[in-house]
Amino acid sequence: MAFLTGDAFVELAQAITNHFTCGEFTFNAYSRLAMRNSRRVRTRSGLLSTPTAGEGMDDPREPEAWDARLSLIEELSMARAPEVALYPPLLRTVARLSSRSSRLVRAGDRVVRYAFPTKSAGEPR
Repeated sequence: MAFLTGDAFVELAQAITNHFTCGEFTFNAYSRLAMRNSRRVRTRSGLLSTPTAGEGMDDPREPEAWDARLSLIEELSMARAPEVALYPPLLRTVARLSSRSSRLVRAGDRVVRYAFPTKSAGEPR
């Protein structure tokens, strides 16, 4: 999601769900704020971080309107992942506090998982 434009990502989702009759589509979803901020981050050498083209999304139900037959199954917050226990103390505290708020969780990185069901007989392949 981070490296394709919004339109290109939607086209990719549509191409995948049109090619396969059914399955699941999972990706890291970044908020619009996170995507904007990622363009401003500088590395230790002073260079901008990896360029991102994506626009991000704030609502995990947004892909259900992409005309790709996607239905949200699960949204997993990285702030709620078991690996948070391995974070440095300050970052671990911030992650645990933010994990209590859906709004803060959606402002960061999360993994979203969608199902796309078998096509009905009249749908184009």
